[in-house]
Amino acid sequence: MDIKKPRKTEHAKWVGLLCAFLWPGSAHFLAGQRKIGILLFVGQLAIPMVGICVAAIPHLASLYLGLILIFVVSPIYYLTVLVKSYRHIHRLSLPGWVGFAALLVAMNLLKAPMIGSLPVKTYSLPTGGMAPTLQGRRAIPGEDSTRWGDSLFQGKTYYHISALASGAFQNPRYQDKTVQFQIGGVPYQLPIEIFPAFKPKTHYEQSELIWSGILQSGDRMLADRFSYLFSEPQRGDVVVFETKDLDYQGINPNTVFVKRIAGLPGETIQIINARLWVDGKEISEPQIFQLLNYGNAGKLASSEESITLGPDEYLVLGDNTAPNMSLDGRFFGPVRRDRIIGKIQTIYWPFQRMGIVE
Repeated sequence: MDIKKPRKTEHAKWVGLLCAFLWPGSAHFLAGQRKIGILLFVGQLAIPMVGICVAAIPHLASLYLGLILIFVVSPIYYLTVLVKSYRHIHRLSLPGWVGFAALLVAMNLLKAPMIGSLPVKTYSLPTGGMAPTLQGRRAIPGEDSTRWGDSLFQGKTYYHISALASGAFQNPRYQDKTVQFQIGGVPYQLPIEIFPAFKPKTHYEQSELIWSGILQSGDRMLADRFSYLFSEPQRGDVVVFETKDLDYQGINPNTVFVKRIAGLPGETIQIINARLWVDGKEISEPQIFQLLNYGNAGKLASSEESITLGPDEYLVLGDNTAPNMSLDGRFFGPVRRDRIIGKIQTIYWPFQRMGIVE
């Protein structure tokens, strides 16, 4: 007589751990502790979101607190939930697992709009047009960086490339944000930011150094998107804005720029003797305008030329307005008010650059 084994009603503990790894709180939920499971899941979402909002407050203490919430408290919370999730969960049938997978996909799809609804958004700076206030991606030839943590904490990537074969430097071309070329029939590529600091020879011998140095990542910033709901942008604010409607060759209409507001609605802007003039008066406030030397270019190619702004238009300039350093309002003209996304408040990475944007 066959004796049927009793049907197991629970999965092994490692199954609960796996579920929590994919969806924090799900192990508790599937074990019958539904309220706790929901609270654990909400906590995993809420801690980094609160951290981002706190970090965007323009104060160093707020920035540090926000980063601690994001990079210390949130991982510890997640690991704690995983440890507590090593438990038996109710055994699921095939339809039950399908439902779990569907909920997992739905939760992940909801994350993007939830993060997108935050009053704060993150941006990175790819160019040097806002130097020295903000630093973009840039190459530093010859500098060595082999210490542990340089990439994580300082955004430094070290490159050391030598020729694998002797031959002429041939076929340089730009492709996918890289510069590609050949030496002795062997293909190479370097990030496009390195190329301005890369002075290739016409011929290389095998094992000869091609380029050595650091690619420094640009600043990553937090923009307060609610800052202009209750007040208007002010002169000196560093803002992020959409490039839609900007009529200038080479500008991608589906991207964003970061620049400083120099002109307000209704004003007439000039650059005279490397200084900013508004309505016939030299501008010295805020203090940042005392430190910058503006170059005549584009629509402001001489001291006699001017730009008069409409009732909802702003003129933005890069802090680095030396020749060919900042593609800004001197070239593409005014930016409409409804294209301004928010005010850049803080730099949160690389860590040695953390601080408040003035």
